[in-house]
Amino acid sequence: MRLLLTLITTLLITTPALAGKFEVKTIDDSWISVDYTGMVDFPDAPALRRLMEKYPDHQIMIFIDSGGGYAYAGCDLYWEAKRHDNLHLVGGYKFGAWSAAAMFWLGGQERHIAVGGIVGFHLAYCDPKNPPGCDTRDIDAEMHLILEDAFGCERADALRDGLEWARGMFGVSGWVALIDIKESTYIIHTRGTHMEPYLF
Repeated sequence: MRLLLTLITTLLITTPALAGKFEVKTIDDSWISVDYTGMVDFPDAPALRRLMEKYPDHQIMIFIDSGGGYAYAGCDLYWEAKRHDNLHLVGGYKFGAWSAAAMFWLGGQERHIAVGGIVGFHLAYCDPKNPPGCDTRDIDAEMHLILEDAFGCERADALRDGLEWARGMFGVSGWVALIDIKESTYIIHTRGTHMEPYLF
């Protein structure tokens, strides 16, 4: 069962000051462990490509701990990640994969969430005080295309409905977050004064 949690708090996830960084932690004969941290930025997809080309014969597991960054850069990471059948992406336990980093996470050939980890989605915005604060139709369409590619049309539409509701109700504090993966059922939970499951 996949558990999705709409975060309805006043918490605004801020992105780290540094651009995205891939740091190799361990290497053995068949596996490489990598930490991805910092702000998602446009040089990150080419950096991922270089990493994957450097170790074509290894299974590469990347732990994503990022608050996100540029939405289109997260989309670039998604499409680059999709090219590699030896890439395993993990929503990290130190911070988690949020926003544009969650889009990156979706591109893994295999996707996991660490114990205590989280993967948080929201629709794009430009002005945190008046979200979305700009015309987001293009990036919303790109994000929906990715959700359809990752989840299939029916589940992508349901998730998109949840994301639109969260943005409309809570602005930048409206999140849909995946906190667990088991089999193929998705549930949205809302966290506020109550917890309400929503199956899609």
